[in-house]
Amino acid sequence: MAEFRSVSKLTKNNVPILIRSANIQDAEQILFVSKSVLDEEVFQLTASHEFKMSLDQEKKWIQSFLDSTGKLLLVAEIENQIVGQLDFSSGHRQRISHTGDFGVSILKKYRNIGIGSLLLQTLIEWAKSTNQIEKINLQVHSTNIHAISAYKKNGFIVEGTRKNEIKYGDNNYVDSVLMSLNFNSPIRQKIEFPILTTDRLILRPLQLSDSKDIQRMAGSSKIAATTATIPHPYLDGVAEEWILKHQEWFEKGLSVDFGMQLKSTDQLIGNISLMINKSNQRAEIGYWVGEDHWNNGYCTEAMKAVIGYAFEIKKLNKITCRHIEINPQSGKVMEKSGLTKEGYLRQELFKGDQFYDTVVYGLLKSEWIKHV
Repeated sequence: MAEFRSVSKLTKNNVPILIRSANIQDAEQILFVSKSVLDEEVFQLTASHEFKMSLDQEKKWIQSFLDSTGKLLLVAEIENQIVGQLDFSSGHRQRISHTGDFGVSILKKYRNIGIGSLLLQTLIEWAKSTNQIEKINLQVHSTNIHAISAYKKNGFIVEGTRKNEIKYGDNNYVDSVLMSLNFNSPIRQKIEFPILTTDRLILRPLQLSDSKDIQRMAGSSKIAATTATIPHPYLDGVAEEWILKHQEWFEKGLSVDFGMQLKSTDQLIGNISLMINKSNQRAEIGYWVGEDHWNNGYCTEAMKAVIGYAFEIKKLNKITCRHIEINPQSGKVMEKSGLTKEGYLRQELFKGDQFYDTVVYGLLKSEWIKHV
């Protein structure tokens, strides 16, 4: 193991904690932490009955970290008790030796007080101090919202998703989210997402903590019936997977996806998205609002703000919008927002078991400028 000096820190509730490298004498306690976490069978790839490591095997495993310059085994200790651990191993071949993967385990009693973040930050500091490690990788369950949020706060980005990677039983699948922290990557410093305000609304980036509200509102059959792409039923994990893609889409210039939040109550009430076609300098706007907030003019208010952002900030030339023929109310929103009906696309959408016509609206920048 590369050189590492023990560090003393404080948890969120101001409990002193020592983070240090593990040694052979820690084998019994580390084994206890591993078994305890696996017994919960939550967010783990290894089932508890598959873990059969003996104390002697545990000691050999610890020794393998002590003998390698590309490995690090940390323990978090409170009052001489090991309450968590983090293990990192670099790639075993020359061409991937600059990267590595890690895992972290915290006893249930000691979670949510920042120990995982302290271990992770210690790993990052150690990796930066080496002349070897340039990139840290991890995999996390798509349903582990708390962990994904914590990793993002520490600079990790989502690189991709492996669909149905984890299977807990018949028809019970979970996606695996691939994340990384690349010390040499210019995209590690993410581009700042815009926040727009209107008289009554804040249009802001959606967070994973919004996923339950998104699922509840978008899960309405009435929302699904009047939109082109929202599924019904709206299954667990769909909102999380969608939200996780927003920052990447924004940085690539593909779309800007806002949550609609009421200024008066901070309540999330819907979504509005600007889907950009850069080569043709135009974008399409899509939106929906939860049933409880229909007929209050929120969509029109949000539309006008996003249109201004599209023309002034994104320097686009045209905005388009469309609605299903059975949802004429949406057409009124488009007209109130300054768009003009351009025509019909016959049987453009197949949803459920039938085809629907869609009605297309458009607004040119030159027309918008005249009425600003």
